[in-house]
Amino acid sequence: MKKILLAIFSVTSCAAFAQEVNITGPKLVVYKTKGDYSNMVPVGLSEDKSRIVSYPAPTDIKVAGGYLKPSKLAKGYLLDNQGIGKNVAFLNISYEAYAKMDQLSRDELYTKIADKDPLVELYDCGQRNAKLSSLIKALKKDIRKKRLSNCNKLK
Repeated sequence: MKKILLAIFSVTSCAAFAQEVNITGPKLVVYKTKGDYSNMVPVGLSEDKSRIVSYPAPTDIKVAGGYLKPSKLAKGYLLDNQGIGKNVAFLNISYEAYAKMDQLSRDELYTKIADKDPLVELYDCGQRNAKLSSLIKALKKDIRKKRLSNCNKLK
């Protein structure tokens, strides 16, 4: 009897735990900027844009086969591959140059900001749940049809 109760308790406990787990992955963020910043390193600014609150290490932007540049979509829209948000700014430093640099302080990086308000539009399209090539193809199609209706417009 004890073995049966223990087995029932184990199964129901695991089932309850499984329902509470919320698996998340990288966000699917689409954006459009005032100019071409696609080769410039993004940083995160405070709400009042007076200081840098997040930035990549030079070693974080290089991946096998290239850099974590945004993927070009259609009509000037880009797919974020870095983790930008509404308070993004772009440095006047290319990915290639930044990857070769020693780590700069936040204050030094702040003096190298090219644009503190570069976004024209910003969309949160949920979680990335498909291969990058499939996502790009689907997003290009939606943009050409002027519909990012499944996305939440942040700006």
